[in-house]
Amino acid sequence: MSTGIIILNYNGADETLRCLQSICGHNSASVKYFIVDNGSTVEGEVHDIESYIKSAFQPGVATLIASKTNDGYAAGNNKGLRAAFEDPDIEDILILNNDVFFESDLIPELVACRDQLASPGILTPVLYNPDGSIEHNCARTFPSNWEVMLPFILFKKDMFRILSRTSRSQKMLRTDPELINRAYFPIGMPSGACMFMSKSLLMEMGGLDEGTFLYYEENILCKRLSDKGFLNYCLPALRALHAGGASTSKSPNLFLQKCNLESAGYYLEKYGEMTLLQRAVWRIVRQLWRLKFRIKERSL
Repeated sequence: MSTGIIILNYNGADETLRCLQSICGHNSASVKYFIVDNGSTVEGEVHDIESYIKSAFQPGVATLIASKTNDGYAAGNNKGLRAAFEDPDIEDILILNNDVFFESDLIPELVACRDQLASPGILTPVLYNPDGSIEHNCARTFPSNWEVMLPFILFKKDMFRILSRTSRSQKMLRTDPELINRAYFPIGMPSGACMFMSKSLLMEMGGLDEGTFLYYEENILCKRLSDKGFLNYCLPALRALHAGGASTSKSPNLFLQKCNLESAGYYLEKYGEMTLLQRAVWRIVRQLWRLKFRIKERSL
């Protein structure tokens, strides 16, 4: 049986090819690749990836799915997932950002751990920044509704370091560095950049919820898994490098801010089980942010 690796590309062919090369250089497992080009606007992107696939892989090992439009993280990955779901040889799925690079043979260890853990949902290695430091978003507690709303309530201003302290408290390897010495430990959420799951479980979930374009995808998926009794785990003995921001750095800041607001609202309203007070606060905050966006757009 094989692991299906889903890689989303948007104007980042160099990162995507480096990602593929890193896997090929550090992998002994049977894998199949599903590379989704999410409507890249840079000329030659699809051609460069297609040429590499033809030169590096045997037929059937790597599939390129080229979209004419950028449909966002969830919908884009779902195109690759649907292709993987139809392949009877695939048992597990690894959703991987194109700026995550293998430094060791991860997949056999992920498969072995998955078979030993209780009610496994998402498994993740520890992700490291290019400077060698831990990217702490790979192992987080699950945020409360107030914690999701707080950055918007404060308009992303870190008054009295409230946002910094809240963010730090959610990062499990920062609050408890000794966790790095364990074989594995349960987490609330991984980073959406590297998520390993069984195919059957992802099929049961119906893939990713396409209600968001960007941001909060892992919040939604982890909430759905938790509601069904599944647990997510970080495996500190496994590591990968995450360059970070390869796609979002190519998008305008105002667009990303809008995505952040609307995705947070979608998550809170559909999955947050908000109280009446939380709903009232969120409506006010969301309207203030939308007013801020209109003012910014008029000034451009």
